[in-house]
Amino acid sequence: MATFIAERQFAKQQHVGDMSVAGVVEQQKDDEIDDLMQYMGYSDNGPAKGIQTGTTIMAMKFKDGVVLGADSRTSTGGYVANRVSRKVTRLHDRIFVCRSGSAADTQFLSSKVKYFLNAHANDLPLDRLPKVKTAANLMRLLAYNNKQYLTAGLIVAGWDQTEGPQVYSIPLGGTIIKQNIATGGSGSTYITGLVDHLYRPDMSTGELRLRG
Repeated sequence: MATFIAERQFAKQQHVGDMSVAGVVEQQKDDEIDDLMQYMGYSDNGPAKGIQTGTTIMAMKFKDGVVLGADSRTSTGGYVANRVSRKVTRLHDRIFVCRSGSAADTQFLSSKVKYFLNAHANDLPLDRLPKVKTAANLMRLLAYNNKQYLTAGLIVAGWDQTEGPQVYSIPLGGTIIKQNIATGGSGSTYITGLVDHLYRPDMSTGELRLRG
C-alpha cells in the first residue's frame, strides 16, 4: 500500500507546475488520506460503505433433513469488523436463513420475516408450524420489492410437515429457486464444483459429518 501511495504522489508531483513547496506537501497529505480512506472502504464522495460479509454460505437437503453452513467473518472494505459473526439466523422453530451481502440489509430482512412468521404461526392450529415455502416467499417478496435499495443474497432452508426438507435460494434481485443444494456469497465460487461433486440427495447424517 505504501508503494502504491508513493507512486501516486510521484505522478501527481509531475503536474504541480508553479505550486509552492508547502502546497505540494499539503497535497501529498491529502492524497495519503484519500488513499487510506479508499483502502478502508470509504467512498470519495460519501460516507463509509455498508458492512459487507465477503461470505461463503451453503445449505443442502439430505435424507433426513437439511444442513446449513457459513463462514463467520464480517468486513468493510479491507477491514475485518468481526471475525465471529453469525450468518445463519433462525426464522422459526425449523426454518433458518443463511445471509450474504450487506449485513444491515440481511439482518433487516431476517427480522421482518421472523416477525411475520411468528404472527402467521399464531393463526395456525397448535399442531401445525409455518411452511418453509412461506418463509422463503416472504423473504423473496421483501427482497424483490426493495431490490433497488438492498444488497442481499439469501438461502432459506428448513423442514415442515407438508413437504419435508427444503432449500430455497434467493439471490440478488429477489428471485426464488428451489434446489437440493445452494451456495452463495463471494466465496461460493471456490466450493461450488467440490460440493456438486460430493453431494448426493440420499446422503445420511453420518455421511454428512464425515464429509463436513
